[in-house]
Amino acid sequence: MSEQLELISSAFNVIETQRPKLTCCRYEHIVQTPVPSKPIARSYAGAGLLAHVVTGKYADHLPLYRRQGVELSCASMC
Repeated sequence: MSEQLELISSAFNVIETQRPKLTCCRYEHIVQTPVPSKPIARSYAGAGLLAHVVTGKYADHLPLYRRQGVELSCASMC
């Protein structure tokens, strides 16, 4: 299961993607659907949230730490 944080209509939603594992008894191997693509690898941020942060930073000239209650790590702000 993977989680992704998305900004939809000024509300933050967590989108959970479940990928069940299926086994084949005849051939004895496990089959699983591929992972959906993300804008940034190994990140919780979705495309809508990233667009909101970039617009706020460069178009609205707001610092990244003044977001709507989202905890951003220092690595994200750098």
